[in-house]
Amino acid sequence: MRLQQLRYLVTVAQTGFNISEAARLLHTSQPGVSRQLKLLEEELGMPLLLRTRNSVTGLAPGADPVMALARQIVSDVDRLRDLGRRTYRKVRKSLSVVTNHSIARYLLARPLSGFREAYPSVAIEVSQNTPDVALQQLLNQEVDLVLSTRAPVNQSQLICVPCYSLSRILIMPLDHPLSHCAVQTLDEIAKYPLVMYTAPHAGRTSVENAFRSHGIEFQIALTAADSDIVKTCVADGLGIAVITALSFDQARDTNLVGRCVNRLFEPSPVYAVARRDSADEEVLLSFINQFAPHITFSALRSLLSGGPLPEPRVIGAQRLPGT
Repeated sequence: MRLQQLRYLVTVAQTGFNISEAARLLHTSQPGVSRQLKLLEEELGMPLLLRTRNSVTGLAPGADPVMALARQIVSDVDRLRDLGRRTYRKVRKSLSVVTNHSIARYLLARPLSGFREAYPSVAIEVSQNTPDVALQQLLNQEVDLVLSTRAPVNQSQLICVPCYSLSRILIMPLDHPLSHCAVQTLDEIAKYPLVMYTAPHAGRTSVENAFRSHGIEFQIALTAADSDIVKTCVADGLGIAVITALSFDQARDTNLVGRCVNRLFEPSPVYAVARRDSADEEVLLSFINQFAPHITFSALRSLLSGGPLPEPRVIGAQRLPGT
C-alpha cells in the first residue's frame, strides 16, 4: 500500500468522485488514478468505489471507515511534512524563488538587493523553469515562491498576487520599413516574418492568439528561448518580434527600434505565487513587497485573509511611438 494511493482516494472523494477532475488536481492522468485505486482495492480485498460503466458514483458499502482512515493518514502526513519543513527552515533560513528569464534579468536585481539588506542571514536561491513546472514545484514544497506570467487555476492552497502588467513592444532592425511609422494594425505586422518565443512561452501564446482571433495568417521565421536571443535574432535581420516593455530599453538596445503595440496585443501579467501555509510568512511577504513595493504589507496580509486583489503596476513604453 502506498501513500499516493490513499491520497488519490481522498482527492477523488473531495471532487465528488470526478476522476478526471481528481487527476487534474493531482497532476496525473485519469487512467493512472483509476489504476492506483484498483490496486488499492485489490490489496485491501474489498471494493472502495461504486462504479457504473463510465463513471464513479460514490463510496462502496462498507468503505466509509477506510475513507475516514485514509483522510486521517493523508492529513497527518501533510502536517508531518509541514512540521519538518518549518523546523528545517528555522535552521537553514533560506528562500527559494523560481521564475523565467525576463523576470530574473530585468525585475529581480533591485528586490534581491533590498531583501539581502533587510535579511542578511537568509540565503536566496533563484532558478528558472516553465510556469507549469514552477507551480508544481511550489505545490510539492520544493520552492517557496513563483514569479510567473501565468496564474494558477483552481488552487485554493495557493495565494496569487498580481504585481505587474507589462506592455507589448514590437521590435525590428534599424532599417526595417516599419521603423519609420507607428504600427496601427496586425496586418502590417503579419507582412513580415516573426521571431517567436519557443512554445509554450506565454508571450508566444498571446501573439498567436491575437492573429488567430482576427483570422490573420502569419509567418514564423524562427523561435528562441528568451528575450535576449529574440532581440539578437531581430537585430541580425531574421525577423521582427513582439516582446514586453520589460525586455526593451531604447537607450540600451541601440541596434533595434521599438514600437508600442498595446492596442494590438494583451499586456503580459506578472504574478507572485506562494503557498498559503508558507512557513516563513514574514520573510516571504517581505520579498513580495520588495519585488512589488507598490503593494503594501497590509494589502498582502489582507489578501491572505480573503481581501481584495491589489492593482498591478503597469510597466509601459511611454516614450515610444504608438503609445
